[in-house]
Amino acid sequence: MGKVRTLSANSSRLSPTPIIWRVSAKPRDCEELPYASGLCRSPRTLYLILPQVICESLCMELVVATKNKGKLVEIMDLLKGLPIQVSSLLDYPEIGDIEEDGETFLDNARKKARFAVVKTGKWVLADDSGLVVEALGGEPGVKSARYAGKQGDHVANNKKLIEAMKDVPDGKRQAHFTCTMVLAAPDGREWDIEERCEGEIGRGLKGNEGFGFDPLFYIAQKKRTMAELPLKEKNEISHRGKALRHMRRILEGLI
Repeated sequence: MGKVRTLSANSSRLSPTPIIWRVSAKPRDCEELPYASGLCRSPRTLYLILPQVICESLCMELVVATKNKGKLVEIMDLLKGLPIQVSSLLDYPEIGDIEEDGETFLDNARKKARFAVVKTGKWVLADDSGLVVEALGGEPGVKSARYAGKQGDHVANNKKLIEAMKDVPDGKRQAHFTCTMVLAAPDGREWDIEERCEGEIGRGLKGNEGFGFDPLFYIAQKKRTMAELPLKEKNEISHRGKALRHMRRILEGLI
């Protein structure tokens, strides 16, 4: 069970900026996404569409504080069906990279959420996640995305991890992914949740799905790496999938 905390700046409910959806079919400016039947994409923004339903209620605008397209796909898949208009930091080019200099995943997730709330004035969902390897004393940890130096260089990160683990024997290669997620409202309220997924580090890359360290992260009960799992199956067990299911319930209570 994940850990959930709620911080309340005041007890009044925020009324998000009204956005009216009138959806009886796929909007003309949307194109089908191959990975999820419930998702459409306009030129700049991803939308959750309720097929064959006319929705005229107030819809929450939610900014996902990431420029990582792989992470955004996973989050969008798990938010399908909610009356939420979702964008990401890719839609806000004026917002530069947010330095992840915290000592914990929660520090970084909060920093990203609070910064994006100030810049956009909208609800924000931020997460910080990473790989924790026991044999490496917890590395790469909060530095997972820049383990080899350059931010987001998955090839170099995996190569460095393989080298670091080459002399670690079987049975001593345990690791876990951690995801800490923060939902922030423009009125100062915050909710956070932390989840993890247990596994071990393989000796070579396997699979073409996912991103990051997924090709090296072996899950014994699945007998496959994270990168060998289809998106739906990955989201059922992953650290981010677990955390987002908790966040989905929170969002359902706010909409």
